[in-house]
Amino acid sequence: IRRAGSLLPTLATSHMRQIDDVLRLLIDYVAEHGASTEQRVLLHSITADYLPTSLRVYRALPPETQADGSPETEKLLEQLDILHATALDLDHQVRTGAIAELSAHGRFLRDKFDVDGVRIPQKEGP
Repeated sequence: IRRAGSLLPTLATSHMRQIDDVLRLLIDYVAEHGASTEQRVLLHSITADYLPTSLRVYRALPPETQADGSPETEKLLEQLDILHATALDLDHQVRTGAIAELSAHGRFLRDKFDVDGVRIPQKEGP
């Protein structure tokens, strides 16, 4: 992503760096903490398809249309805004899911080992 930025108008490069920052942190987080299958599929689609396709199609346009303020650049910026918002939303979903999972596990443990404040008695001696 960062290499492609040098070939884009300034504002598009800035958008790309923002997306790259979110995706790098998210990829690291998912590698360490996991995510649902749907979240992993979306993350892969953004990095391997949606973002590269936007860049590839834009770079295939005539060079004179790839300037700051051109309609073509504005269309690219719209797509990058959508991808950035999607990446941020996915990041939020993944992290919120981890919090929800931790809370659910806590409820499970409370239910299993502490039912209405009554604790499972410990056996004494053999």
